[in-house]
Amino acid sequence: MTSSADIAAAAATDAAGIAATDAAGIAATDAAGIAATDAAGIAATDAAGIAATDAAGIAATDAAGIAATDAAGIAATDA
Repeated sequence: MTSSADIAAAAATDAAGIAATDAAGIAATDAAGIAATDAAGIAATDAAGIAATDAAGIAATDAAGIAATDAAGIAATDA
């Protein structure tokens, strides 16, 4: 026959097992969430950085092209 003490011990073991399982599940979920958030943040930052760099490069190239065209036009007009 099972005693009250045995039942109490089994209940305590169950409770400890459930708590440990819950804690591990929460930790894994948190870690996965943090990793996904970090990856998304890095990707967004990279995309923004690339876009800004591209825009600056295009603007500089355009400005240089316009200046060279203007200089050539002036030289040809002067000649």
